[in-house]
Amino acid sequence: MDLCLQVYGEQSLLTSRLYINIGIVYEDNKDYVRAYEYFKKWASVSDAVLGPEHPKTLRAKGVLKVSADSGQIYLLPHFHGNSLN
Repeated sequence: MDLCLQVYGEQSLLTSRLYINIGIVYEDNKDYVRAYEYFKKWASVSDAVLGPEHPKTLRAKGVLKVSADSGQIYLLPHFHGNSLN
């Protein structure tokens, strides 16, 4: 991750892909708070690199749903079954 940031910077497609993959690792290890942080970074970088209406950006933003009532983090079901490319 550090090398990617040094070479390509924060606003690159590769950085976006690394953020989602790191988030998935944390999710698989049931560290949902860290996973959420990386999914937020994925959505932010996707928005900056691809634009707000790009399908990948919309998907990134749609992966997470934060409950306004409880502040709990919910990862939407069937996330891993979809292609990330």
